[in-house]
Amino acid sequence: MFTDRFVSRCLVATAAMNVVAGLAAISAPALHADLMFADGVELQGVLLRFHVMLWLFVIALGLGYALAARDPSGQRPLLIAGGLGKLAAAAVWLELLVSGIGAPLMAAGVAWDGVLGAIFLAHAWRGPRVGAGGPPQDQPTAPSVR
Repeated sequence: MFTDRFVSRCLVATAAMNVVAGLAAISAPALHADLMFADGVELQGVLLRFHVMLWLFVIALGLGYALAARDPSGQRPLLIAGGLGKLAAAAVWLELLVSGIGAPLMAAGVAWDGVLGAIFLAHAWRGPRVGAGGPPQDQPTAPSVR
């Protein structure tokens, strides 16, 4: 469905966005809360610590996406985990928007993570291919001739 080149570019864009968004959210948590939430949510105490932990994880995944961009077809487990995580994030953000807790800017995150999550899962769904981490599982390997 999607070429490795296209998915590689998506992974690079995702890596950059994850790192930039993560650093911004950690560096200015109050501004992040003001931009993303409608009702003046204050990030303090335990909530602030969970905020930092979440965004450190987002940065770590960004680094994983950057590494995976070199060989997307060989990174099926990461594409599945990343795709599911992005769809889960999009679903939670959508619920926040619908419930009136999320600010309009959150819609951009819903769209970004929703589309990329679907792309990653669609690419991973194709399964392994010859030259991408081994032969398809339903085809035996040819015996080697010396």
